[in-house]
Amino acid sequence: MFEVGYVDAEEMFEFSCALREGEHIHGWEFFKLSHVRAAGRLMDGQPIKNVRVVFIDETVAQTEKRPLLDVSLCVYYYDQAGYLTEVA
Repeated sequence: MFEVGYVDAEEMFEFSCALREGEHIHGWEFFKLSHVRAAGRLMDGQPIKNVRVVFIDETVAQTEKRPLLDVSLCVYYYDQAGYLTEVA
């Protein structure tokens, strides 16, 4: 899991996640993500309304979504046309 950056217009902090086959997000990564979301602000004071985790494809996003959604994170993937698509 890698920090991508802050999107001012959406007050959102974005992470990207690339997993190998059979890998899953580690527990400490969930803790970090949920802490960032719960804090509501970055260390420099910028407000956070959402935290987004982006996966390279839908299959991995669907596999990993449940615990991310459970801690109020937004889950996205890139569709076949290359567009960012949210997992509900």
